[in-house]
Amino acid sequence: MSDYYLVDKTLLDNGLKEVADAIRQSGGTTAKLSFPTGMAAAVSGIKGAPWWFDKMVNAPGLFQEVTLPEKCEFDFSFLPVSEDAQVDMSRLFRGIKSTKEITVTFPSSKKICIGYIFYGATTIEKVVFKGEFDFTQNPSGGILGGLGAFTLCSNLKTIESTATFGGKEFLRKEATAYNPFYNCAKLVDVRFTPNSAQQDWVFKWSPNLSDATLVSAANALTVGSYTLTLHATASARCAEITGTVSDGAFTASSSGTTTLVDFITTTKGWSLANG
Repeated sequence: MSDYYLVDKTLLDNGLKEVADAIRQSGGTTAKLSFPTGMAAAVSGIKGAPWWFDKMVNAPGLFQEVTLPEKCEFDFSFLPVSEDAQVDMSRLFRGIKSTKEITVTFPSSKKICIGYIFYGATTIEKVVFKGEFDFTQNPSGGILGGLGAFTLCSNLKTIESTATFGGKEFLRKEATAYNPFYNCAKLVDVRFTPNSAQQDWVFKWSPNLSDATLVSAANALTVGSYTLTLHATASARCAEITGTVSDGAFTASSSGTTTLVDFITTTKGWSLANG
């Protein structure tokens, strides 16, 4: 027996119709297009269609507040886009319901914008981002690349991503909903871009961060007089993690003599505060 899931039918139907109409116009056809197979096949016959690509991907909030399967996958890799094309996926899955695990494969672009992409998705436990891509700031001056991306995802435990999270878009100083990890109380695993934190960084909502995540966070710090704010439990764990330092990077090791706190405060020059 097939499984059926409740979705916002009007929103979904209208969105897919707009995409199909744009593909048909570019391809010079009136054929009915199924999703995703028919659309993918039609796309493969079109040479260069940047304007209709906007209809598909640059559609903030397309699945906003929709009830989706408990485990689902969205693959946008078939879409033809140059690596320098801006891809706005902001608010795409904002407030989705019922989903616990979701995988999103991005098209090959160095300018993926995911501002508020999962904002308020309280059932999400695992997010996986796949593809050859990187994150960017929205050049129009709107939503930054990572603004509020996982805000209020109170059950989120794991974030896996081909591209790591770094820079001011993700390693933010605000203790507000603008911070992409705001109220991610159950977060355990996520990875950051080395040497990319260039301002005070508030990352204080997650007491159970793994050792690997804490080491990644420490290695994300640039040398400077800034403050890293962690949950008190996570901060205390930093004093227990030992390792070695080479070329300005920390590697965890039970036989190491440098604690992660020493690395943060001495090697990187940061202050460590409890949130």
